[in-house]
Amino acid sequence: MEKVEKYKAAAQRWAAMYKVEEQHAIDVAASILMTRDKVMIGGSFAQAVVDNNLREAINRADDTSIKYLKFFSIINHNCGSYEILNGL
Repeated sequence: MEKVEKYKAAAQRWAAMYKVEEQHAIDVAASILMTRDKVMIGGSFAQAVVDNNLREAINRADDTSIKYLKFFSIINHNCGSYEILNGL
């Protein structure tokens, strides 16, 4: 499985655990993880979450992302790259 696909699968697993069903939120979560691990460069919102900059995250969030700030923070700080790359 390609690295990007592993990140998307991890975001999907975490979304299921937290009952996040909106595909846009799942895609943003994957972008946050890939930005954090320098797999891809995400947008300004993803970077703000990775930087733990609440003010910038709020300023850059769209309507969907603002609803899932807690989920994004949780996945950013608790979903490790080992878990992602090994499909755990």
